[in-house]
Amino acid sequence: MGKYIFGPVLPNGSYSDRIKKCIEYIGSLQNSNGSNLAKGIRYLKSTVGCSSNSIKYLYKSVKKYIGHEFDVYGPDVFKFDDKNTFHILKTIVSFVEMHSNDEIKENVFSGVSRPILYSELLYHRQKESLKWIDAHNYKNQRDRARTLLEAINLISDVLQ
Repeated sequence: MGKYIFGPVLPNGSYSDRIKKCIEYIGSLQNSNGSNLAKGIRYLKSTVGCSSNSIKYLYKSVKKYIGHEFDVYGPDVFKFDDKNTFHILKTIVSFVEMHSNDEIKENVFSGVSRPILYSELLYHRQKESLKWIDAHNYKNQRDRARTLLEAINLISDVLQ
């Protein structure tokens, strides 16, 4: 069993600009060299103890041909680090909640004022993919997808 759960990108998109904005915001507050995105990724890597790929998979899809039914679903997949996705998302949401003002929250979260809804807003497309994996038991990943989905749904409880 691999480290990553993967499933096809559903028709609603393959990229989450809000997660990337949050990571760039985190990076803008760090004192180091590089782009804000690179600094944000380094911050998350050191805080959570995960790989940079695990972070990048939060906001973009990847091409996968081997071990994926790309002729049916297309080559784009979302990949989920089943051990770290919850911790990375929780760190992003709590960091932005603690370190930003209303203007930044408005820019990133589009008027959503409650942290309970942040993870839903940030990770909606990926959650839909996890629900699809669970419903179709895609590549026998149902249990891992369900566990990760339940953990992501707990982010709002953790932040209250």
